[in-house]
Amino acid sequence: PRHTFSVWFGETNRTVDFCLKTHVLDGYTNYLITIDNFPKGIAYVDAAIAAKKCVKAADYLRLLYLYENGGIYLDADMEVRGSFDHLLNEMFFAGKEENGFIANSLIGSVKGYAPLKKCLDEMGSQFKGDDEFIFEAGMVQTLASMLNSAHSA
Repeated sequence: PRHTFSVWFGETNRTVDFCLKTHVLDGYTNYLITIDNFPKGIAYVDAAIAAKKCVKAADYLRLLYLYENGGIYLDADMEVRGSFDHLLNEMFFAGKEENGFIANSLIGSVKGYAPLKKCLDEMGSQFKGDDEFIFEAGMVQTLASMLNSAHSA
């Protein structure tokens, strides 16, 4: 969908404010998930927020929101300098850093993409929102889930 969103739980600064303005693209809707409007009643997220582990909450919410709504997730401190129109026919895409690392900072997906649900289920069953493990490998896990789903289909 022609939709961008970000998650930001802290106070913004000039960099974040500037970057968030670049997320508002012609022909796209835009949404910012904050501490005031994040979905309540999700055990993993509620535990992460209560433990002040906002990164963990954001890791989960970016995948949940993509699964439920589709669209393009952008880290709040990421500047958009172009269009995503050429990627809208893809079922899933992710950003890649200069060092080759697949980044959580840019992810696009169709609504209901099953590998995202599989990843969410794995996060929720293997980890807790308030434990010490930060799901930094979230994108790797997502891609592994996608590959496993593709091979089993």
